[in-house]
Amino acid sequence: MCKGPMEDYGHRCTSSRTAQSDLRSTDSTVVIHRHRAPENQLKNACYPSPEGREPRVFGAAERIMLLLGNEKCVQAGTDAQEEQPIPPPKRDIPFPPPPFANGHEPITVPAVPRPPRRHRRGGIGICLGRVGGNLPPPEAAAALLPQNGVTKARLFLPDPPVLRAFAAAGIDLVVGVPNENLTFLAASGPDGAARWLSSAVLAHAHAERVRYLAVGNEVLYGDRFYAPSIVPAMRNLHAALAGMGLDGVVKVSSAHASSVLASSYPPSAGAFDAPALPVLRPMLRFLADTGAPFMLRQRPVRDGALVYTNLFDATVDALVAALEKEGFGGVQVAVTETGWPTAGHPAAKPENAAAYNAEIVGRAAGGVGTPRRPGVPVEVFLFDMYDEDGKPGAEFERHFGIFRADGSKAYDINLA
Repeated sequence: MCKGPMEDYGHRCTSSRTAQSDLRSTDSTVVIHRHRAPENQLKNACYPSPEGREPRVFGAAERIMLLLGNEKCVQAGTDAQEEQPIPPPKRDIPFPPPPFANGHEPITVPAVPRPPRRHRRGGIGICLGRVGGNLPPPEAAAALLPQNGVTKARLFLPDPPVLRAFAAAGIDLVVGVPNENLTFLAASGPDGAARWLSSAVLAHAHAERVRYLAVGNEVLYGDRFYAPSIVPAMRNLHAALAGMGLDGVVKVSSAHASSVLASSYPPSAGAFDAPALPVLRPMLRFLADTGAPFMLRQRPVRDGALVYTNLFDATVDALVAALEKEGFGGVQVAVTETGWPTAGHPAAKPENAAAYNAEIVGRAAGGVGTPRRPGVPVEVFLFDMYDEDGKPGAEFERHFGIFRADGSKAYDINLA
């Protein structure tokens, strides 16, 4: 297994995040292949998988695309490691039944008035990870975002204190539904989904603050144990929301790694990974019917010693092309994780993080869209709000914070 500086960093939630222990990364590469390349292709661009996927290698055509594009880049090194044993995947932990109102009947939530929502698809959001012992209280984090012009956040878990603090601060939320809860949500029907939703989310944050439920995180990446449950869980949660009068107020989607694309260069050749299609096709039908976006995690593209930070258009357009091939060209795209570390590797420096994130913020603020969808803003969430010193893995995985624990910025960046 090959290990490079930007591989597998950030968040990938495959646990209930009891300690948010197995979270992976931001992902912004579009040039992804699942075959081993010939010897004359670039060797430094492999992206490993802890589940044992074969590395994906940039070839000559991709290098030409990278090198001829008018791209900004920052220096990056490589760091190979020996292949490590693959740990056994974690299996389902059924969600305990939520409390009932009277011991017998499920909690009910009254219908919520639906005033017009004026959320911007453009503009920047920030991910909040909580795997660390040095993190400020949720109230401090919630106050910090509006002070810096940020009104959207992604939470990887429905953590009650965080939900309460961020909702009270008027921040629009993407709330993660842990992978371990998917089997329960898929099997329990709309009533069980309503009980879960009422006790885990809506008891702590008003529905007008919850913009999306991100049902599962990268379920189609590596071990696909939860894959059969994801679409039924999404449907049940949507039915529960509709029963509460919240259909269209809270949208339901799921976050994916960019490895969901089997082909991505040129962007017009974008296509989904064939083994994922039995799950993706009904999911895409659901997203099209409900108006929810396809959520993608992205990481920067590396070509040898160069890291290209603004192939954002190509990444998104490869996904759009894949959506069009499946007959769902109207589904929107949201990039729910992308970022750059500031320490723990020669390429992980504050100035590099500032350059990468400033480029992403500028694109989001401008709402410029992409060549395939000009003028259509792409929602983006930067990873991460703070460094997380409790995260496992390489050292750089603990250093994505845009802010320090005292509220000061780790580097100079304008997020508004």
